[in-house]
Amino acid sequence: MNTVCYLAIYIFEQFISYMYFNNKYKSNKKPYILIMCFFASFLIQFSLNFLAVPMLNLLSFFVCNFIISKVCFDVNIKSTVFSVVLLAGLMLTTELLVMFSFSALSDNGILNYTDNPYSMLFQTIATKSFYFFAVYFLSRYSSKDRFVKKSGDFSLLFLPMVSIATSVIFNQLIQTLELDNSVYISFAAISFVLLFSNVLVFIIHEKVVSALLQYQLELQKGEINRRYYNELERQQENSNILIHDIKKHLTVIKKLAQDDECYSVEKYINSVYEDNGIQELKQYSSNKLINVIVSRYVDLCRRENIDITVDIRNVDFSFISESELTALFDNLLENAYEAAKSSEHHYINVSVDKKNEQYIIFYIVNSCDVSPNINGKSFITSKKDKSYHGFGLKSINKIAKKYQGNAEFRYDEMSKSFISSVLLKATDNN
Repeated sequence: MNTVCYLAIYIFEQFISYMYFNNKYKSNKKPYILIMCFFASFLIQFSLNFLAVPMLNLLSFFVCNFIISKVCFDVNIKSTVFSVVLLAGLMLTTELLVMFSFSALSDNGILNYTDNPYSMLFQTIATKSFYFFAVYFLSRYSSKDRFVKKSGDFSLLFLPMVSIATSVIFNQLIQTLELDNSVYISFAAISFVLLFSNVLVFIIHEKVVSALLQYQLELQKGEINRRYYNELERQQENSNILIHDIKKHLTVIKKLAQDDECYSVEKYINSVYEDNGIQELKQYSSNKLINVIVSRYVDLCRRENIDITVDIRNVDFSFISESELTALFDNLLENAYEAAKSSEHHYINVSVDKKNEQYIIFYIVNSCDVSPNINGKSFITSKKDKSYHGFGLKSINKIAKKYQGNAEFRYDEMSKSFISSVLLKATDNN
């Protein structure tokens, strides 16, 4: 019984460590390498456990998690040490709390649970469920990634609470009642099922959240493609109108020229350009989506008298998928446009350039008269229907994390401007 218990518990501990590091940091290894590293960590800790030296178990936990976090995730030494010490501290704290709780409920000494293997099993399952509860909460709500933070769901913590309560009830039953051995085995099986249900529910939740984000990105991609073809259709219609009216325009221009009205000729030609939208075909980048997105916001800014400057250097966007590029750039420009539109000075400066050859940086500065509402490190949408907004920043942060970069947003009170910068590593992540 003890061996089976330790086997399950050490597997569960590896899952908890993975959950914590994956929520906090970006993995730099392929999935099969991650699995091999965590399996090696499991074998080492599980084997050393049979030596029955508590300090050795704690040391192996610290060393194995330190090596995994440093080798498999993008994290510096300081953060690695802090994370591993935090995990070890949480594990010890939850163990002590559960031990004291079980001891108080059963009126036994704090170490008497070892006399009954089933009691030890229930206490251990309660401990690891509590440990999972604490690590999940901490890793989600201390994450710098706003998407990870916001996608945390308190309802997921219901199952570990049920696991803890069930273990406590089963332990009380075996302490107070004389039961058949088959009942004990049934209790143990139920406890194990509940324990590993935590893993299953967590994995399903992560898949659902990931699928939801991808769905949102695909919707945005479809919307930008629709705008692109609508723009092409509008340009074609404008061209047809211009061709149809070209005789009339030429007649007017000829008449003005004969009357030596040079200024009037220039003014008339400019009006023809503006009325037919000819100037909107400017190329900002060799990338179709970038051109469509920028053209749309240049047109919107012109209507709202917003001064917009766009500087997109010779950047290769092939490393990022079209749906992600759309979500990233469109959301950045939408936020800038909404803020600039309601500001006094009305300006947006857009820059996209290479940085150190390996990175691409999106840098946008826009006028913004009022400092955005902030909840902790997250900006709160000012739009009335909050249930359908606020997803943009989550998309931006998720994409930045995927491409080993970061997203930063800050408000400059002196210049009354909002600065958005997103750094992406230009490598093939697809």
